[in-house]
Amino acid sequence: MASRYLSEEEERELGRIVRTAMKTKPSVPSSSPCPVPETIRSLAFHEKLDTATVEEVALHVTECYECAMLAEKYVNEYREEKKKKIEKK
Repeated sequence: MASRYLSEEEERELGRIVRTAMKTKPSVPSSSPCPVPETIRSLAFHEKLDTATVEEVALHVTECYECAMLAEKYVNEYREEKKKKIEKK
């Protein structure tokens, strides 16, 4: 199965949706089981995942407060690593 990766615009939109969802704790449980933390980390670190996985995890993160907080943690780690790489240059 061929993978289609997200365009820059799709990545920005996905980030906007996740950030908006993280502002409030949903009052209803997520409709899907929590993904493994490594998958959430892969998404936060912009690793290439197939589109179906990206969409599934992104939707779950918008519904699950705990996973949203985990995603935020990983996004902050990603930013710190990126910042350190830039400073080394």
